[in-house]
Amino acid sequence: MLGQTYLVKTEQSAGNREQLPTELSSFADLGLDERTCKVAKHLNWHWPTLVQAQVIKQVLSFKNLVTIAPTGTGKTGAYGLPLHTLWQSIRTPLEPSRPWAVVLVPTRELALQVTRVLKGIFRDQEHLVSALVGGVGYAAQREALASGLAILVATPGRLEDLAQRNEVHFERLQFWVLDEMDRMLDFGFRHVVRRLVRRSPESSGARILMFSATEGDALKVIRELGVRNAEHISIIHDQCVPPTLSEAVYGVNQGKKIALAAAIIRAWHPRRTIVFLQRREDVEETAMRLRLEGLSVVSLHAEYSMTARRDAVDRFSSGKNSVLVATDIAGRGMDIRGVELVIHLDVPPTLEEYVHRSGRTARAGNPGRAIIIADKNDLRDVERLESRLGRRLARRRLAGFDYGRITPNLPKIKVSLTGRQIGGKNTVLFAKPVKLLNR
Repeated sequence: MLGQTYLVKTEQSAGNREQLPTELSSFADLGLDERTCKVAKHLNWHWPTLVQAQVIKQVLSFKNLVTIAPTGTGKTGAYGLPLHTLWQSIRTPLEPSRPWAVVLVPTRELALQVTRVLKGIFRDQEHLVSALVGGVGYAAQREALASGLAILVATPGRLEDLAQRNEVHFERLQFWVLDEMDRMLDFGFRHVVRRLVRRSPESSGARILMFSATEGDALKVIRELGVRNAEHISIIHDQCVPPTLSEAVYGVNQGKKIALAAAIIRAWHPRRTIVFLQRREDVEETAMRLRLEGLSVVSLHAEYSMTARRDAVDRFSSGKNSVLVATDIAGRGMDIRGVELVIHLDVPPTLEEYVHRSGRTARAGNPGRAIIIADKNDLRDVERLESRLGRRLARRRLAGFDYGRITPNLPKIKVSLTGRQIGGKNTVLFAKPVKLLNR
């Protein structure tokens, strides 16, 4: 049975930071110790996000937890900060190959990103945090395990591999953090996650902290893991995407999508731009054509080696290249500051993909833009996406762009100031517990 359910619904105007529950105003109010509060300040986290305001106290109370929250709302900090406080207070002796907490994530890229954030939180004890991912050699990972770790960030396949070899053990484990659980289900890791969690003996008392951007089967999985009492927190934005995100559809004739994307980037001068495509074979061609348009471009897709992926992400995050052309491999887990524009050159096939890709911008309360560039062949896909969103996206044109002869049946251009549904009422923000029937 699920425990108490907390709902936080909000619709904010662009530019406003997330509103906090009135009874909470700082990290110290949430029960984090002074050292952790200093870490948050060092990371320029000056106040909790909504998800952090709801989650941190539950983690400090050693509760099992299921949290549903949109991408970019501070979920890594929501579990990383309280784990830091707890580690400082109990700090048990480390044993080789026996981590204190395991963070499971679906992809190598997300594992490396989460590891960087957690190392920033454990800034004076970085050696206590390490990643365990596939696609690279075992030697360095075995060495890190042997030295003793507080927090192990791992992808399911590599962790199960080493667990089956008896090179990692869970007898002293206190926390399973299942991050991006919906994505792990998409990637077929359901049974692997179950086998791994069941390797920790009941006597260890390990708590499960599950985080997901969409509810999906997350609640079913928590029951499959044998958890009968867990807190359920949902942070829901009415628009499904960050409230500071501006959205629109730009119609264009066939064959002019890439030219329009280049013109928009040149006109808006975003600090960083991600261009998403469905098929990896389209990535290289699009990257080449954008380079011919004079843009600084790097590309990324699933066929790249681990080294090539790291290099692409490093070049983009450091600003050496201002445009990243990618498939959905970059749609989840990538948290790079300064992404101001997301361009969907292909219409995302599902609402979840649209939310996750668009969520690469407008993170942590910052403004951002997500646009779909569509020709007449995309009309049904756009309408299907809007049906799932429950609202119509604004139709816009780029001034000065040579559209050529207007093709019949292109989306009609309807410009609105916000790009959001007109006439909707603001939703009341509430953050106090709401008792629901146990499911």
